[in-house]
Amino acid sequence: MDCLFQHIPVETFTVQSLKKKDAELSGGLSEAASAATRATTTGSLLFAVESLWPVELEKISSLAGAIYGLMLQVLPAYVRGWFSDLRDRNTSAVIESFTRTCCSPPLIANELSQV
Repeated sequence: MDCLFQHIPVETFTVQSLKKKDAELSGGLSEAASAATRATTTGSLLFAVESLWPVELEKISSLAGAIYGLMLQVLPAYVRGWFSDLRDRNTSAVIESFTRTCCSPPLIANELSQV
């Protein structure tokens, strides 16, 4: 999990900027956010893997975001355990905000559609 967030450039943004729905996201963060949303919606990483070549920084961010989003969907307890073990408050606040903004809405919609 730590390796994924080495490729998702969340450190460039504060928690406040991620909380704003209209906030502009940089290329890598925007790619990661949309990939995380798409992976949680579709339950697939295929789109991220197919778009990797030629390898570029934004594409790696997209793959990392997609993997994170899919892990939230498939292995939520593992992600929760990893998140609970984070020691740096700033890092955990930014990851929490990223998750709340980009990953939670499709996960919640998916759960509610199954009711």
